[in-house]
Amino acid sequence: MPPRSENEIASTESGHDRISALPDEAIHHVLGFLPAEEAVRTCVLARDWRHHWKSMHSLHISGTIRCFSSIWDDIVRLERLVDRVLLSRHVPLDECHVNIEELCDVGDAEVDSWIRHAVSKCHVRVLIVDIHPEVCSKIGGMPIVSGYLKRLELHYVELEDEILDLSSCTVLEDLRLSSCGIRATKISSHSVKTLVIATCTFWRSDCRTCISAPNTISLKLDNNYHATPLLECMPLLQTAYVRLFYIYHSYCQKSDDKFFNCGICEDCSATEEDNDGYMLLGGLSSATHLELIAPIVKFTNWKCPTFDKLKTLLLNEWCVAIDLGALLTILQHSPYLQKLTLQLNEGLKQTMIMEESYHTELSPAICKHLNIVEIKCTKVNERVYEIIKMLSTFDLQINIMRTSRPTDYFSFETKW
Repeated sequence: MPPRSENEIASTESGHDRISALPDEAIHHVLGFLPAEEAVRTCVLARDWRHHWKSMHSLHISGTIRCFSSIWDDIVRLERLVDRVLLSRHVPLDECHVNIEELCDVGDAEVDSWIRHAVSKCHVRVLIVDIHPEVCSKIGGMPIVSGYLKRLELHYVELEDEILDLSSCTVLEDLRLSSCGIRATKISSHSVKTLVIATCTFWRSDCRTCISAPNTISLKLDNNYHATPLLECMPLLQTAYVRLFYIYHSYCQKSDDKFFNCGICEDCSATEEDNDGYMLLGGLSSATHLELIAPIVKFTNWKCPTFDKLKTLLLNEWCVAIDLGALLTILQHSPYLQKLTLQLNEGLKQTMIMEESYHTELSPAICKHLNIVEIKCTKVNERVYEIIKMLSTFDLQINIMRTSRPTDYFSFETKW
């Protein structure tokens, strides 16, 4: 290291506070990386630091259980902290992360008021809320209105009434719901581009939840419970990953295996009004890259839309479990498909019936863009031979990839 100047040595020996010499904006930015409780404590460092914490760009509020205090003391401490750093704040926030996974007795009204204050008064741009898994605080009432909110993440929250009508959040681009209970009739946004709904439960019994997000580019519906939501048209959709839940005790009224409201059958819905063009496959028809993982059941009376932009497709056993009819139908309705991946796990239920359906011929014009087929399986059995036989008449590359154990379902290279 070069020798320090006399001024630098003198500054160090005199204990000069170089951090305080930074611009206020830089200090506010740095404080945002600290948990809110620790950031507030910086007010005792010096007189100039008394109010820096009030202008932090980000808030990270965490409710934790302390060793030598009761849970009620922890809740009171959390509420006082929130009142001090959030509810008393009226300056813009870049990000607010409320994490109370460890505290299970925080009231619904408190959580609702925190969310609405962050949105309406602090104009937060990124809002993340993590609730205790055993509580799932209920949030409902009137829709959220914001011209600033760009990203919203909710974990373990019960959502009802019109709270998921996000059409008044005009710049919202990223919406992520995980392990939430959804009782809303509609999830709507005209601005959302990335939509992720994972391990959520759709509780509505009178109708199925409808998703209206016409500007969505990336969609992930993963392992949700009860009725599959209805999808309105997503004309800009590029990447979609859909995995329907496998083993829940409910069932599909149209399926021999009694899987509940799969969303693939044409009339698999709770009400007659749901059948007017809003089924699962219809909403995915504009995708360029699609993964569709479904349970192994015999889907009845299903209508396949035309996937006129689809280039890469991943399917699992459901499309070949009974016969090859479903696979043939999808290929015939995917005129620009370039790559097909089939993940076939040996040991799962196989009831393939070799009837006349697999003799159906594919038109060369329909498959003229298809050049790669990958079949991932633990064993090359009769079902795999029938698929190869069907596709062997075309000029394409067929790759058989043996796996030592059932294949893990993967996603396209998309950062969710």
